Amino acid sequence: MFDLEKERHRTYLEHGYLRHHLTKKELKDFNNWKNDVKRLYAFASFGDAYKIPEILKWILDRRAVEEAIEQWENWTDEQRKTKWRKLMFSALWSCPDRAAAVLETTTRGFMAPGYAISDVIHFLSKWQSQRPVDEFKAHAEILCDVVVTVFNRFPPGYVAPRQNTIWQLTNGVDLLRTVSLYKCLKEKNVLFHSNTLRNIAKRLAASPQHKHDALQMAIEAIPEQGTDLDSGAWSALCTSILSLRPGQINTDDGFSAADAFVILLEHGFAPNMVHYTAVIRSLCLTDQNEIAEEVFQTMQRHNIEPDIVLWSTLLDGGKRALSPSNIESVVKGALGGNDIDVPFLNDLLVSLLHFCKAEPSKNTQSSPGYVAAFGPMLHFYSKIFHMAPLQALIPVDLSMYLDGQQRLDIPAKWQLAQQLFPALDMAMSAVQDKLDPTDATLSIMFLAYVRSLTQPINLISLYAYFRQEISKGSPIATKLVREKGTFAYDVLIKALCAFPGMLRAALDIVGDMLKSTLEERSKAVDAMKQSLEGSEVTPPPLHPAPSVFTWSILLHGFSREKGSGERILAQMRQYGVEPNLVTWNTLIAGYARNQDVNKTVLSLQRLEASGHEADDFTLRAFSRLVNRELALKKMENALTKRAAQADRKEAEDKRMASIISGSVERRRPSPL
Repeated sequence: MFDLEKERHRTYLEHGYLRHHLTKKELKDFNNWKNDVKRLYAFASFGDAYKIPEILKWILDRRAVEEAIEQWENWTDEQRKTKWRKLMFSALWSCPDRAAAVLETTTRGFMAPGYAISDVIHFLSKWQSQRPVDEFKAHAEILCDVVVTVFNRFPPGYVAPRQNTIWQLTNGVDLLRTVSLYKCLKEKNVLFHSNTLRNIAKRLAASPQHKHDALQMAIEAIPEQGTDLDSGAWSALCTSILSLRPGQINTDDGFSAADAFVILLEHGFAPNMVHYTAVIRSLCLTDQNEIAEEVFQTMQRHNIEPDIVLWSTLLDGGKRALSPSNIESVVKGALGGNDIDVPFLNDLLVSLLHFCKAEPSKNTQSSPGYVAAFGPMLHFYSKIFHMAPLQALIPVDLSMYLDGQQRLDIPAKWQLAQQLFPALDMAMSAVQDKLDPTDATLSIMFLAYVRSLTQPINLISLYAYFRQEISKGSPIATKLVREKGTFAYDVLIKALCAFPGMLRAALDIVGDMLKSTLEERSKAVDAMKQSLEGSEVTPPPLHPAPSVFTWSILLHGFSREKGSGERILAQMRQYGVEPNLVTWNTLIAGYARNQDVNKTVLSLQRLEASGHEADDFTLRAFSRLVNRELALKKMENALTKRAAQADRKEAEDKRMASIISGSVERRRPSPL
């Protein structure tokens, strides 16, 4: 756990510096402390195999340490100065789990030696890494908080932690604590090595709320003599800072990928295709399509040829912006580079569906969720993909369906989608031979077909057909389920839940999924193989178990029925599926829609208790409440009550500890 040779070298360097700044008595104390620490490291490294020398017989046990802590406030300054080393070292040796608390208590108004504080923190940061996961996380949070508290008690430069200590302190704690520790150490003039800053920045860059801090650390980490920001580790960090994912979009975070890109360029960053793609994706996700276009043009001016990933990124940006002209421009560019592939064609089909869904206010169709996209999508699909795989999933004759369309058209109220047809025609005409659709292609078309159905009886018939295909072992249907999980089931359940009186039908689908899970199927296969002495057996395909998305969709459907949401949540947990953020948001939205203030507040508290953080969807769900002031007041009261309960528990714990110690033991004189 400890590199003893490295520790000896560090002690040598420290002694060389401090011998010019300490008195003879202080230097002797330094040497004694360092010798003890070396023995502590040996004990921690070798455990029971380490023979404790006679010179350390003075070490206090756990009970004596606890007693000394209780008496600390009553000691004079001289007593504290004399006894601190013995108490602190005994805590590290006998009860390292209590040493952080000892450090925090004994530095209140007392100037312990800076080198000793550094050693204590270093030892505990290494010791905790050897604990079981739960213990490690709990102790890491405590230690990080204690370090911030302790450092704020001393003047800048008083404690000089090792770089490895800083990394160990930040490793395993949440990002808020990491940022808090970093800012505290900066205020205390602690110097950071370039590698330390870069490693911390790498963690922060994964969070959209901390990308600004990550960028600041990355710039600070650049050595004065400069560095190659295009090398492996630096390049990966820059990519992470510039990258956003769809679920990370929050315009209130104050982070701009474009600004970060410019700052990195000013510091010598020479972006490649991956970096340009990352920043363009981030700009598209935050609706900054004009800036994304400028970045793209800059890339072209530097003679960097776009690849299919970048074309797909720009296509996604055009889809999000509902810009047919942008999509047409992207298709022309991709055709010029011969970069059309199946995923790109899938994205085009999704764009057509998205454009149709984006005009619900113009849709006078009475059926909920209706989207008139399947006909045109099937038209383009049939030009480039084999029809048989899709036909295996849909009960109607698709050839006759196509023949029934007199022209490629959709209702006048879906005008925006029609503007995509020229781009789709260009892309499809570039495909010479029919392609095999991927599972993603089939999923897109299946979704479009479900959204085109206007009567619940058609949805029920579709599921009956799909279930029959699964039962027969249809290669296409079973492969789709194997690769895409519950997607087809989720789409059907969501569509059924949108129709009044169809919740029972949606439950029936979930019931089929619960009857047999993939795990049970595996057990059945093993049993049959053993009984048939090695002869190959093909077990009947089974439905997948409901996923967290399946349960969340069902929860949304039942949220309009009073009391049903909690029953669905209970069933979900009964079958071993834990709620995610989507589940909690769905529950909150349901209660808020029904104006149930108490349950809305309770669900918000349960969301936080489960380890999730509220997002934009949570706030949007909460905003459905009319009486939001009452809800906020209830939340404030709950927080006050929780804090009071925590205080009472802490007081009770101290009282019990005092009882356990025993009145006789407490009356003994201090072992120090």
